[in-house]
Amino acid sequence: MFSRNEATSDPNPKRYYLYVFLLALSLRLLLLFSQSWESHIIDSYDHMAVRLLHGEGLTYDGSNPSVCRAPAYPAYLAAVMFITGENPIPYTLLRISDSLLDSLTAASLLWLCAVFFPFSSRRTRILAGVLYAFNPFVMYYTLKMGPETLILPFFVIYLGLLHKLMFDSENRWRNAALLGLVSGILLLNKSVFIPFIILSPLVIIGIAPKSRKSSVIPPILISLMLAFTILAPWSLRCNRYAGRFVLVQTLTGYNFWYDFVIDENRNANFAAGRLDDCIFEEGKVKSNEGVPFEPYHLAAWDEASIDRDLVVRARTWIRQNPIGFLRKTADNFFSFWYVVETPKKMVVTGLFSLLFLLTTFSGTYRLCRYGHGRSALILLILILLVDLIYVPVISLYRYSLIVYPMMTLLTAFTVTELLDRWKLRS
Repeated sequence: MFSRNEATSDPNPKRYYLYVFLLALSLRLLLLFSQSWESHIIDSYDHMAVRLLHGEGLTYDGSNPSVCRAPAYPAYLAAVMFITGENPIPYTLLRISDSLLDSLTAASLLWLCAVFFPFSSRRTRILAGVLYAFNPFVMYYTLKMGPETLILPFFVIYLGLLHKLMFDSENRWRNAALLGLVSGILLLNKSVFIPFIILSPLVIIGIAPKSRKSSVIPPILISLMLAFTILAPWSLRCNRYAGRFVLVQTLTGYNFWYDFVIDENRNANFAAGRLDDCIFEEGKVKSNEGVPFEPYHLAAWDEASIDRDLVVRARTWIRQNPIGFLRKTADNFFSFWYVVETPKKMVVTGLFSLLFLLTTFSGTYRLCRYGHGRSALILLILILLVDLIYVPVISLYRYSLIVYPMMTLLTAFTVTELLDRWKLRS
């Protein structure tokens, strides 16, 4: 499971990156051309991309600027459309482009494994990439074109740079600058990364040896300053159009209440009036005026104003219903691992997540036993951190995709040891 010689003796180790990349790409293209797919993109990012391509800015209707979405994924889609053409919108080409991105993520896990666990064997590193390549739900959401596909390669780079910054004294300031750049890109993808890039360095500082704690604080601060400097132009644009403070995007209030729509148990209580009234009706979230809140059809000022009202009402409800909020949060902690479109799919995703979580914990245990517990615990805590960031507001299985690179690394050590045991028995 751990062998420095095996990992470094190959005269051309880069070829394994290529092999994993080609494997992941082949699997995704095979799935793409063997199934029929809807001609739309999750959360209607394609509509915004078309407007952006036409020079109309980040808007859904061509006239009213929007602040309900972060700009990175629609900008990426617009760039692909610029190359491939967009009339009709080339969904197949967009899916191929997303497949290329996700295949890069699979290959990058070999590098991430080497960064976190430098004594890991070449086989373990390759296995991490292969496990990710074969992950059926990552493939599915890649071809559904969710924004996580763009997030994941940068997230892997972020994790590697953060670990290097903490535990590698060489090129510390260069790594801090790169970490700030990648952090800024993540912030431009989703607002959920605001708490993550602030809290994740604290996790590593807390686990790092005492001798390194003080030396890493200045470069961490530099990286955070650079990240929010990159975000600043977008924030200023949002504040200008919304007329109020919007750091990345709105929809926090909307998502808080929409979470009741997608949970049948809480939905029943909500509809019966035991949790609140005048916010939920027929599967839709309503504004203060009782009108269904459809942010894709509103101007930035309305999006931000109505969403702020929903946030205020959410805070009021939390104060009045602390037990209900605890119930919602606890339910979301588990929903993060299984909630999808239909009950049958929930059973499949739940069992898959349970298997992956068990192998993740098993891998952490094995790494601790072999003296690599610090890096393993960092990954495990960051996995839980992502879940905990989502649960107060909304939680869906799709959001768990960003933790799969970390889970896959830890799972690879479990599978490697199981293969070694099977080999010895045979």
